[in-house]
Amino acid sequence: MSSLTSTGHLIRLALRRDRVVIPLVAVAAAVVAGFSAKAVYDLYPSGTAMEGLVATYANPATRAIYGHLPTPATLDTIATFEISTLGALACAVLAYGLVRRHTRTDEEAGRLELLGATVMGRLAPLTAALTVALGAVLLTTVMGVAAILWGGVPAGTGTIAFALYWLGPGLVWAGVGAVAGQVSETSRGAGGISLALLGVAFLVRAIGSLSTSLSWLLWLTPFGWSDKLSVYGANRLWPFAISLTVGAVLITTAYILQARRDHGSGLIQPTPGPPRANAGLAGPFGLLWRSLRPSLLGWSIAFAILGIGLGTLRTSVDDMLSDPTIRDLVTQMAGGQLDSLVNLYFSVMLTMVGLVAAAFGLTTVLRLHSAEEAGHAELLLSTAASRTRFFLAHLIPAALGTLVLLVVFGASIGASASMIDGDWSWLSTLLLASLAQAPALLVVVGVAALAMGIHSDLAPFVWAYYALVAVLSWMGAALRLPQWIIDFSPFAHSPHLPGGEAGWTSMAVMSAIALALALAGWWRYTRRDVG
Repeated sequence: MSSLTSTGHLIRLALRRDRVVIPLVAVAAAVVAGFSAKAVYDLYPSGTAMEGLVATYANPATRAIYGHLPTPATLDTIATFEISTLGALACAVLAYGLVRRHTRTDEEAGRLELLGATVMGRLAPLTAALTVALGAVLLTTVMGVAAILWGGVPAGTGTIAFALYWLGPGLVWAGVGAVAGQVSETSRGAGGISLALLGVAFLVRAIGSLSTSLSWLLWLTPFGWSDKLSVYGANRLWPFAISLTVGAVLITTAYILQARRDHGSGLIQPTPGPPRANAGLAGPFGLLWRSLRPSLLGWSIAFAILGIGLGTLRTSVDDMLSDPTIRDLVTQMAGGQLDSLVNLYFSVMLTMVGLVAAAFGLTTVLRLHSAEEAGHAELLLSTAASRTRFFLAHLIPAALGTLVLLVVFGASIGASASMIDGDWSWLSTLLLASLAQAPALLVVVGVAALAMGIHSDLAPFVWAYYALVAVLSWMGAALRLPQWIIDFSPFAHSPHLPGGEAGWTSMAVMSAIALALALAGWWRYTRRDVG
């Protein structure tokens, strides 16, 4: 029997299991790419009057997120600039997630052990996972290229560079996910390694983009290699060879480790815990809090750093919004109610970060799905723990965790703006404005709770709902969608603070909706089959 026996069967099984996730990510990336490019050409039909937008992309905060705008700056480079980075991130997360799901996660759950008792080669699961992951990245890239061509970007060498920009990080993180699955013996540990390296790579790219003296750091990160492609600028294709080489080395390393390690183990062995468990771990709340604590700490640190960085841009707002077209667009995103450019800037930033905080709430609620899939829910519910306690043990930390993140971000951006401006009233103003996003976040968490109450397999649809909310909130105004469509996002009903009306009625209504969704989810969860 070959070490690759049954690889084809495993590929078909993986495609069957991911028949929703892969098309959803590919279509979402293509829609955002196509409409983003089209919006640029619609805003600047003649390709003139782009000076304000180019100046915005020269801003340190923008460079830290998206890198340097390729030169010469043309309508084509601007149309593909932001979506290049966002698409590369999406491909990287998709690649590592699929590889982890079909290797370490299946191994931890015992599925690969069952399959291994049949006619299956030792390297077949890893080969199938890499094949599906790389195929998904390629599909996403092809659809992204087709979308920008539809949006008005001309075909040519720049199109190839754009495709390689997305493919590079996807290829590298497929290898990272494969190696992480060999290093850690838990799915969560493998995910932590992959995401930590993703964050470090993005941070190194940000530092290299901010300082000319540190630009050499761009050669140490896959996102820097993609930046060197200079999409629709110089259109250099050779930096992709670095991503290709590193990805090949990582994948080869994963195969070597897979062939030598014991099934169910990893290179890093977990340290033994204390001989007696803490009393706080006696119930579902303590157990979830113990596993959630490192994650919440990491998110809080990231939100604090982000708040400090965005607060330091307080004095650069006038330059960032000097282009009337960009100012009008951002005003629409902020509801068109604000009285100054500074308030306009802070309102949009608070909404954007609120959307990110909602992702933490979703991941916490969706641990109900993970617990059922791994069989942990059945074990816990066979003890004295009730379904109500188990459900609330996931819902309450999700709600409180999002509030903590809002407080951390509001306090950090307020303190940063206060130190820059010398006016400490910004601290309380921005802290309260950040907390005003809470009802919208709780609605999103409530939708996840209702979905888990109905059936745990609705997790992909929860992420689809979140993607819809994000697109409507981020790009609804840019895409010139009708207001009744944008209103499907709960963030469209949040008060636009600071500077706008408080909107107590809308906050009260959204809070009531969030509570109703949570209660409906709890009622259904206590009555359905688990597992």
